Amino acid sequence: MLEVSDLKIRLESGERPLILDVRSPEEFVGKQGHIDQSLNIPLDLLEDRIEELIPFMDRPVAIVCCTHVRSAKAAQLLTAHGFTDLSVVRNGMTAWISAKFSVVRD
Repeated sequence: MLEVSDLKIRLESGERPLILDVRSPEEFVGKQGHIDQSLNIPLDLLEDRIEELIPFMDRPVAIVCCTHVRSAKAAQLLTAHGFTDLSVVRNGMTAWISAKFSVVRD
């Protein structure tokens, strides 16, 4: 599990992990918005779209959803496909917003 404060530090330090948001497209642009430069692939489509993530296999991947339930399932799926540097963001966008970190809504 990765705390939102730790993700924020990584982003500000220039580490630039891939932020994989596994919520629905409606959630991604909805009330909660999303973390800038995150990639939205809903959990229910992730296995069919796994090839889109192959270029990121050597990069850290931070997986986010509303809480961390879908993110944990996504991490299991990605692990099964050979991804090794994965972090599930604890309490996801709920924690990100509670920390008053910036979001994009578009």
